[in-house]
This record gives sequence, structure tokens and C-alpha cells, in this order.
Amino acid sequence: MHARIFEFEGSTEEIEAAIALACDEILRLERQMPGFRGLILLSDEDARRLVSLSLWESEELMEQSEASARLITRLAAQSIGGKRRTIEAFDVALFELVS
Repeated sequence: MHARIFEFEGSTEEIEAAIALACDEILRLERQMPGFRGLILLSDEDARRLVSLSLWESEELMEQSEASARLITRLAAQSIGGKRRTIEAFDVALFELVS
């Protein structure tokens, strides 16, 4: 499994708008991409940061979605304000959810 991390910086209102946009629009788009396995949003409103961690079945499928991911995050940042800081890719070394 592979992960792409996107970091966004903005005001409390911009972070809240970004979370709403992810829930309402971005998640729907990513679900349609081959290899997409999940999305985690981490927010720290005091630090004015939102981190998005998307999970992908393979590095190859994650790379195939790269252009779409960059476009989606750029348009999202433009539509709600704030700044897109980084986009990085990682191998997932350990992933466990306890139910």
C-alpha cells in the first residue's frame, strides 16, 4: 500500500471549508480513481494546518492519479483560500485498524 500526503495551510474558516469540500466533493472524485483505498484528514486549527493522507493499492496506481490529485488540490485551495504546502508520496510500512 502507498500513501500521498497533501498539506494545506489556512485560517480556521478555510480549514473547515477544506474539510467540508473533502467530504462533499473530493472524496467522491477519489473513490472513482483506480486503486484508491481511503482518505484520512488530520487537522490542527491552532497551527492552521490540514493534512490529507490518501491511501492507494499500489505505487503505480497512485502515480497514475498524480496529475488529477494536483489539479484537485490546487482548485480546492483556490476555491476556499489558504495555501497548498506540500504533496509527498510514501510507502505504507504499517497500517492497522482495530475494530
